[in-house]
Amino acid sequence: MASVTECPLTEAARCCGVAGERGESVLRSEPPCGSSAERRGAEGRAPARRARLTNRNQFLAVRRYGTSVRSRHLVAAVLENDLGLRRLGLTVSSRVGSAVARNRVKRWLREAFKRHGEELPDGVDVVLIARAGSPDAGYHQISSELRDLAVRLRRETCSNKGTVSRAGKGSDEGG
Repeated sequence: MASVTECPLTEAARCCGVAGERGESVLRSEPPCGSSAERRGAEGRAPARRARLTNRNQFLAVRRYGTSVRSRHLVAAVLENDLGLRRLGLTVSSRVGSAVARNRVKRWLREAFKRHGEELPDGVDVVLIARAGSPDAGYHQISSELRDLAVRLRRETCSNKGTVSRAGKGSDEGG
């Protein structure tokens, strides 16, 4: 048998299960480099499913009964939950732009929420709605606006506990 010299590209492809020793495809149940979450690290992980709003009724409840604040490119609505988790829901309509622009804005919002979500109290559901013009604003502008909205929402929810309750706007009790 002839000796095969290894090049870094071939080694990288083999490591990720793309090609075998002679170029044939190799199927693996797990990538040998570790799971995709391990490769991304803790900071790059998507929020756990329980830390996201997942259905229409959750989004509607936050919009209907929660407190909302607006900025030039974002609307943020917050509603208290019983889970003790800060859950995120994103709404980026076709009004914002093409699919590429909408996905870019969603990535920006998720990253900004990772950075500035601590400004919000624990145990709230947050819906972020991108307004038209968001893609033109850029990440830093969106991030700055989200930080400002988070501070405003924290101030409103802490000073006015009744406006965030599940009972509805402006009520302090469940009835």
